[in-house]
Order: sequence, then C-alpha cells, then structure tokens
Amino acid sequence: MEACPTCGKSRWKVDEQKNKIYKNIPAKVLWYFPIIPRLKRLFQSKTAAKDLTWHTTDIKVDIGVLSHPADLPAWAAIDDKYPDFASEPRNLRLGISADGFDVNRGNRSHSVWPILTVIYNLPPWLFQTYDAYAQEQFKLRVVVLWTINDYPALGTLSGCPYSRFQGCVVCGEETHYIRLPESKKQSYAGHRRFLPYDHPFRRQKKAFNGQQEFSPSPEPMNGEELRYWRNNLIPHCIDFMHVEKNVGESLTGTVLNVPGKTKDGYKARLDLVHYGLKPELHPKIEGNNTTLPAAGCTLTKEEKDKFCETLYNLRVPQGYCSNFSSLVSLKDRKLIGLKSHDYHMLMQQFLPIAIRYIMLPPTRVAITRFCLFFKSMCSKEIILDELDKLQEELCGSKLCGPIFFRWMYPFERFMKVIKGHVRNQNRPEGCIAEENVAEETIEFFSEFLKKMDTVGIPPDNHNTCGIQIGVDSSSITDGTPLSAAKSVEVSAELFRKAHFFVLQNTSEVLPYIKRHMDFLQHQHPTKRKAQLEQEHSSTFGHWLQKEVERELGGL
Repeated sequence: MEACPTCGKSRWKVDEQKNKIYKNIPAKVLWYFPIIPRLKRLFQSKTAAKDLTWHTTDIKVDIGVLSHPADLPAWAAIDDKYPDFASEPRNLRLGISADGFDVNRGNRSHSVWPILTVIYNLPPWLFQTYDAYAQEQFKLRVVVLWTINDYPALGTLSGCPYSRFQGCVVCGEETHYIRLPESKKQSYAGHRRFLPYDHPFRRQKKAFNGQQEFSPSPEPMNGEELRYWRNNLIPHCIDFMHVEKNVGESLTGTVLNVPGKTKDGYKARLDLVHYGLKPELHPKIEGNNTTLPAAGCTLTKEEKDKFCETLYNLRVPQGYCSNFSSLVSLKDRKLIGLKSHDYHMLMQQFLPIAIRYIMLPPTRVAITRFCLFFKSMCSKEIILDELDKLQEELCGSKLCGPIFFRWMYPFERFMKVIKGHVRNQNRPEGCIAEENVAEETIEFFSEFLKKMDTVGIPPDNHNTCGIQIGVDSSSITDGTPLSAAKSVEVSAELFRKAHFFVLQNTSEVLPYIKRHMDFLQHQHPTKRKAQLEQEHSSTFGHWLQKEVERELGGL
C-alpha cells in the first residue's frame, strides 16, 4: 500500500516544502527482533535455565508478604485460567514497557520508541527448545502479565487519544466532557457513571453537561486480540516513576507558589466560587486588580527561605541522590532541574523534613501522610496486614505486588545505554539495532566461554563485579576479589547489635531511650532491670522508627 487507509498519509518520506515524495524511503521504520529465538537461547545456558524456574523451585514463601510477582493474584489468575500453562514452570511471564526518547540534540529532534520486555520468572537479583540444565526438550510458551508505561504511551499503545475529546482510554467513545463557564476547565461528565448509583454527583446538572447521569459505567476495553488479555487482573500499569514525578512537581510548585507550576491559581479559585466552597479563598477584585488570598499550603517568603535552605544544606552519602544544592535556587526561592529520581527522594525522604517547622499542623500532617503513603507503595516487601490499613488506596499493589517490579527506572537506564549506540544521526534506529545485536551475541557466547580452557592465555581469577559475601577469598579459584581482603557475612543479629550501638550513642536519641524504658517499665512492671534492658535492646529500633513516623505524621 502506498498510503495509510485511515489517515491518508504517504508510506514514503515527503518533503512538504518541495512537495516531493521520495520513493522507497519509508516515512517510519519498525525494527523487530524476533522474540522466539531470543527466548529459546535463554535455555541454552545452564545458569539461565536454572534461574528461569527460580519462582517454583527456590522461592521462599512468606505468608502475608508480597515480594515477587509469583506471590500475586495476577500471577495466580493466569494459573487458574490456564492450568496447562501453569503446569510447565519454565513458561515465561513478561512485562512490556514502552516510552519514547529523543536521540538527537539541538533543534533537530528525532523520537525513537523502543518496546522493551522484562522476564518475571527470574529472581530479583513457542516452541520446542532445549533446556541445557535439565537436558530435555520442552514446549516453551509465554504470557504477558501487563504493560508498563506513562499515560500518553498508554494512549499510543491502545490506539486512543489521551486528552480532549474521547480522552479516556477506559470510556473510549463514551467519554463526554463539558467546560465550566467560569474557569474553562474540562469536566468529564461521563465519569459520573463510575460512581455508586445513589451518589449525589449523579444528580448534578449545572456542574456538568446539564443532564443527570444514571447510566451504568461503560465496559472497559478487554483486548480481545489477545485471547487471555481479558483475564489479566491489571493489563496496564501506569508507571509510578512518572506519577511520583508529576505529583512531586505539582506539590512543590503549589507550596512555593511558583508561577506556571502551582495548582492553586486563578482558575482553581474560580472553581471554588462555582461550587460555593471556602469563601475566604475566593478571588478579590479591586478595580482592575485581582488578588488571591493566601491558602494554608502557601509559604511566606521567610518560610520559603527556610524550606530552600534546608534542601540546599542537605548532606547525604555519595551516590545516594543528586546534589540538592545544585537543584535549589535560593535567590528565586524555587527548585530547578529536578529529574525523576530527585522527586522520588524528595517525596520519600526530604519533603517531610523541609516542612516540619514552617507549616501549620493540619497542612503539614496532610503532606507528611501523603509522603508516607508514597513510601509505603515503594517498599520492597508488602505486608498485607499493613496494606489493609491503607484501605483501598493500594489495591494495585495487592494485585501486582511491589512497585519496583513495574516502574520504569530500569527501562530508562537501559534507554540511556541504547541512546549511546547512535553513531549516525541520520540512521539512529539502524545504529541501535546493529549495536544491540553485537552486544547480545557477545553476551550469549560469553556464557559458554566461561568454563572453556584458553590456549596461551592464563585463566582470569578476578571478579571485577564486586566481592562475594560470606566466602573466604583464599579458597576461590574463579571470581576472587581484586584485593587480598577476606569477605565476611554480616548476620541479621550482628547488624541489629551494630545498629543498636549507634542509636545508644547518638545524642539526639537519648530522650527517646528514656521514654522507651519508661514505656517498657509501665508495660511490664514485674520484670527486673536486666530483663527490661534486654527487652529494650531487642525492640528499641523498631519502636523508635514507629515513634518518629508518628511524630512526623502528627498522629
């Protein structure tokens, strides 16, 4: 076909200025690496073949703890629906990520969209094919658990718009919206259909499209093109990395009242007027001037100075995060140039510290609890009992498990690697494809060359990737450290004692030590002093963590 049957665009490259079509030069190119031989090659290595069944043979099952996708209802749903698939532990479970990045710099931009796949059979650290570990043939099959992408990419993958008309990928053609007359903001009337049938918003007319809404919620798209897709509990995972960045940027922009970044602007105040909420915050018009009364979340100039100075003077271990002194403008009283991981650290660690003494308790408590909520979502292990305390806000984590299995940090790091493969900016995709094939070939053959005897070359007994924990370096012939140091394994009990020693000798913790001893004496009045001290050493660390979180949250 010479043109797209839907939009009429030419298949070939078009010079719009000269109105010339370049035949045989495609407008867009898709480079596809066949996945079947790539998956078969995984089982040609004994180490990889053994690791791919880790989720069945070596995983440690902790009741009430979610630490791997194999612990999740989304994993079990596939097993229940397709028992023949579940009967073979070597069948693979995949996640698919899609995002775009610009491979060129300057005015000439060129966007590349790699589709990356991650295998969840492997531990955290098709087809007839041969398993080198089991030394047998088996039929390999693969299932996609979910996709990982931000909201614009979700619209692109779904073939749907993600803004304006029909801008909801769930409602599709049933997405109806109107604009509020005062603020010109979109109000999605069709989304009232997801509310309970007796919800008062369903009866509102003026705030929406002039009609009451009592229709049932639309059926979400189920992906009939994949026969098992409709059985996936969560087929699409909105990337937490992008969500946290957007929320952190909006939150700090509102607190610092940065023009263009704050969500508490004139249009937001007009919405309050429209709904008759918080009259003390309504815009005040005096002649030709319009002023907005300060909200409780907006900092004064002095408070902004303290907020920025706190972040500017942060000192953390090297490699922990970016140097925040380069991300804070003391003169302009705002944050500049923060990346996704910077907002991650801000929301997880630094924001509750920066606002602790400069905000009124209600606002400070709300923001701190919000940050603790984000921190709970990023835990490496999720305790179901603690998850239930957050009610239904973390339902996605119940179904899909820890966030780090499905955020885009590893995919973004890999995209930075493949961006460095571009040597010819006129053919960026070809450069990426050739370099990727070369690297994969070298890595594949290196798996078989590890144990081979070389001719004229002494064996390499060094491990440049790091030190093996818990192994005496003198007894290792393959993979020893570069130095002659002796590696030791730090047990959990030894680590707890070291942690307790540090806490006991920190001046800021001394008041908490006395409070904890008083607490234990009140709880166990019959115990002797030696017993209380033993109880204190074993429970103080956990008690201190809960106490500090309680104080930060204002509970």
